[in-house]
Amino acid sequence: MTKRPTAQEYKQEMQDLLNKTEKLRQVINTRLYTLCVSFPDVVITHGNKAKSLVDNGKDQIKNLPFEAVINFIGVIEKYISDQHPHKQTTITF
Repeated sequence: MTKRPTAQEYKQEMQDLLNKTEKLRQVINTRLYTLCVSFPDVVITHGNKAKSLVDNGKDQIKNLPFEAVINFIGVIEKYISDQHPHKQTTITF
C-alpha cells in the first residue's frame, strides 16, 4: 500500500521549493549585478546601458521581472562573446 503525503508534508515540500526558488533568484540577480558592474557600457535596451541598472544598487535589479533579468544577462553575455576574438570550435562526428 502506498503512503499518501499529509497536508503538513505538502506544506513543507512547497516551502522548500519556494526557498530554493528564492535562492536561485538571488544567484541570478547577483550574476546580472556582477555583469553590469564589469561591463557598464553595454547597451541592454534602446539607449540604456548596463550601468543604469546598478546606479542605485542591487534593489533596482531585485525589482525587475525575471524575464527581463534573464534577457539582460543574455545581452551582456552576447556582447562578451562578440568581443572575444577566438571562437571555440565544435567537433561533430
